[in-house]
Amino acid sequence: MEYDISVERIDSLEPWPVNPNEGDVGAISQSVTRNGWYGVVVAQKSSRRILAGHHRIEAAQQLGQSDVPVFWHDVDDATAERIVLGDNRTNRLGRDDGAALLDMLQKVASEPLVGLDGTGWDGDDLDELLARLNGLCAGGSGAARWASRAGKTTNAAVVNVAATTPTAASAACPPARGAR
Repeated sequence: MEYDISVERIDSLEPWPVNPNEGDVGAISQSVTRNGWYGVVVAQKSSRRILAGHHRIEAAQQLGQSDVPVFWHDVDDATAERIVLGDNRTNRLGRDDGAALLDMLQKVASEPLVGLDGTGWDGDDLDELLARLNGLCAGGSGAARWASRAGKTTNAAVVNVAATTPTAASAACPPARGAR
């Protein structure tokens, strides 16, 4: 399989006529500012219309970028529209493993001077995740033992998660805000 990827001027691309996704351009801009550009915009080869990456394009423009990497997909209009819908929907179908997410967020949050910057998460989100794992998942003494063994701490409090293992915690917990 061959891939056609090139760096293109943003103003040479066209948005898809209707994009039902309302992305968070501010969070994307913050991520690009902190982490640099990663990934590509996907565009229909014949029309130069954006299939995936509309909000990354907006973020790049806000940050003064004029060029982005583009993956050119040679598909008809019907397939292109299915890609626009499918890309947005399949991203929403995933859900977070609460315990694994907590581990990653706490690790990143502890980095001096950087913390959660560029992750799309903030302290309020972390607190909400902790509350979900503590309260909504009905953590008991087994959860407290797991938390203390794992050294889970934030805001100087021990994190009480919903089960004695990360897998059980994620299975018992509903998805976090924004996850499906």
